[in-house]
Amino acid sequence: MRTFRLWMLLSLSLFLVSAADNCDDLVAAFDNEAAVDCYRGSLFMDPYNFDLQCKFARALIDAGEDAGGDAAEDWFSRAVKLAEGMAARYPESAEGHYYLAVAKGRLAQFLGGKEKVAMAREIRESVDRA
Repeated sequence: MRTFRLWMLLSLSLFLVSAADNCDDLVAAFDNEAAVDCYRGSLFMDPYNFDLQCKFARALIDAGEDAGGDAAEDWFSRAVKLAEGMAARYPESAEGHYYLAVAKGRLAQFLGGKEKVAMAREIRESVDRA
Protein backbone atom coordinates (compact mmCIF):
# COMPACT_ATOMS: atom_id res chain seq x y z
CA MET A 1 0.00 0.00 0.00
CA ARG A 2 2.84 2.37 0.84
CA THR A 3 4.49 1.68 -2.50
CA PHE A 4 1.24 2.45 -4.29
CA ARG A 5 0.93 5.83 -2.52
CA LEU A 6 4.51 6.72 -3.39
CA TRP A 7 3.92 5.72 -7.00
CA MET A 8 0.75 7.85 -7.14
CA LEU A 9 2.55 10.82 -5.60
CA LEU A 10 5.37 10.51 -8.11
CA SER A 11 2.91 10.21 -11.00
CA LEU A 12 1.01 13.30 -9.86
CA SER A 13 4.26 15.26 -9.51
CA LEU A 14 5.35 14.31 -13.03
CA PHE A 15 1.91 15.23 -14.38
CA LEU A 16 2.03 18.66 -12.74
CA VAL A 17 5.52 19.35 -14.08
CA SER A 18 4.53 18.37 -17.62
CA ALA A 19 1.30 20.41 -17.41
CA ALA A 20 3.24 23.49 -16.30
CA ASP A 21 5.72 22.95 -19.14
CA ASN A 22 2.83 22.84 -21.62
CA CYS A 23 1.52 26.12 -20.21
CA ASP A 24 4.97 27.66 -20.55
CA ASP A 25 5.05 26.54 -24.18
CA LEU A 26 1.75 28.36 -24.80
CA VAL A 27 3.19 31.54 -23.28
CA ALA A 28 6.28 31.20 -25.47
CA ALA A 29 3.96 30.92 -28.48
CA PHE A 30 2.12 34.10 -27.35
CA ASP A 31 -1.16 32.17 -26.97
CA ASN A 32 -2.00 33.90 -23.71
CA GLU A 33 -5.70 33.00 -23.50
CA ALA A 34 -4.87 29.31 -23.88
CA ALA A 35 -2.09 29.74 -21.32
CA VAL A 36 -4.61 31.23 -18.87
CA ASP A 37 -6.82 28.16 -19.27
CA CYS A 38 -3.81 25.87 -18.91
CA TYR A 39 -2.54 27.55 -15.74
CA ARG A 40 -6.07 27.56 -14.30
CA GLY A 41 -6.21 23.79 -14.79
CA SER A 42 -2.76 23.32 -13.27
CA LEU A 43 -3.73 25.43 -10.26
CA PHE A 44 -6.85 23.33 -9.81
CA MET A 45 -4.55 20.37 -9.24
CA ASP A 46 -2.05 22.31 -7.08
CA PRO A 47 -3.77 25.47 -5.78
CA TYR A 48 -0.97 26.62 -3.47
CA ASN A 49 1.87 26.43 -5.98
CA PHE A 50 3.31 29.93 -5.83
CA ASP A 51 5.25 29.66 -9.10
CA LEU A 52 2.10 28.64 -10.96
CA GLN A 53 0.22 31.54 -9.39
CA CYS A 54 2.90 33.97 -10.60
CA LYS A 55 2.77 32.54 -14.10
CA PHE A 56 -1.03 32.63 -14.06
CA ALA A 57 -1.00 36.31 -13.02
CA ARG A 58 1.45 37.13 -15.81
CA ALA A 59 -0.69 35.24 -18.35
CA LEU A 60 -3.80 37.16 -17.23
CA ILE A 61 -1.99 40.47 -17.64
CA ASP A 62 -0.62 39.46 -21.05
CA ALA A 63 -4.07 38.29 -22.18
CA GLY A 64 -5.48 41.67 -21.16
CA GLU A 65 -2.82 43.48 -23.14
CA ASP A 66 -3.61 41.30 -26.15
CA ALA A 67 -7.37 41.87 -25.82
CA GLY A 68 -7.15 45.65 -25.64
CA GLY A 69 -10.17 47.90 -25.27
CA ASP A 70 -12.89 47.21 -22.75
CA ALA A 71 -12.25 43.45 -22.81
CA ALA A 72 -8.85 44.09 -21.22
CA GLU A 73 -10.48 45.49 -18.09
CA ASP A 74 -11.91 42.06 -17.23
CA TRP A 75 -8.52 40.37 -17.65
CA PHE A 76 -6.79 42.98 -15.50
CA SER A 77 -9.50 42.74 -12.81
CA ARG A 78 -8.97 38.99 -12.64
CA ALA A 79 -5.22 39.52 -12.37
CA VAL A 80 -5.72 41.99 -9.52
CA LYS A 81 -7.88 39.50 -7.60
CA LEU A 82 -5.31 36.75 -8.05
CA ALA A 83 -2.40 39.00 -7.10
CA GLU A 84 -4.22 40.30 -4.03
CA GLY A 85 -4.59 36.72 -2.85
CA MET A 86 -0.91 36.05 -3.54
CA ALA A 87 0.18 39.15 -1.63
CA ALA A 88 -2.07 38.21 1.29
CA ARG A 89 -0.93 34.57 1.42
CA TYR A 90 2.73 35.34 0.87
CA PRO A 91 3.28 38.84 2.33
CA GLU A 92 7.09 38.53 2.26
CA SER A 93 7.16 37.64 -1.44
CA ALA A 94 8.31 40.38 -3.79
CA GLU A 95 6.71 38.63 -6.78
CA GLY A 96 3.21 38.76 -5.30
CA HIS A 97 3.47 42.49 -4.69
CA TYR A 98 5.09 43.03 -8.09
CA TYR A 99 2.24 41.35 -9.95
CA LEU A 100 -0.27 43.23 -7.81
CA ALA A 101 1.35 46.54 -8.79
CA VAL A 102 1.47 45.61 -12.48
CA ALA A 103 -2.16 44.42 -12.56
CA LYS A 104 -3.41 47.50 -10.72
CA GLY A 105 -1.38 49.74 -13.01
CA ARG A 106 -2.97 48.17 -16.07
CA LEU A 107 -6.44 48.37 -14.50
CA ALA A 108 -5.96 52.04 -13.58
CA GLN A 109 -6.19 53.09 -17.21
CA PHE A 110 -9.91 52.23 -17.10
CA LEU A 111 -10.65 54.37 -14.04
CA GLY A 112 -11.67 57.99 -13.62
CA GLY A 113 -9.38 60.69 -12.26
CA LYS A 114 -10.07 60.29 -8.54
CA GLU A 115 -9.96 56.51 -8.74
CA LYS A 116 -6.63 56.69 -10.54
CA VAL A 117 -5.16 58.77 -7.72
CA ALA A 118 -6.39 56.27 -5.13
CA MET A 119 -5.09 53.38 -7.22
CA ALA A 120 -1.73 55.11 -7.58
CA ARG A 121 -1.36 55.08 -3.80
CA GLU A 122 -2.17 51.36 -3.70
CA ILE A 123 0.31 50.70 -6.50
CA ARG A 124 2.97 52.66 -4.61
CA GLU A 125 2.41 50.47 -1.53
CA SER A 126 2.81 47.32 -3.61
CA VAL A 127 5.96 48.66 -5.26
CA ASP A 128 7.46 49.56 -1.87
CA ARG A 129 6.74 46.07 -0.54
CA ALA A 130 8.19 44.42 -3.63
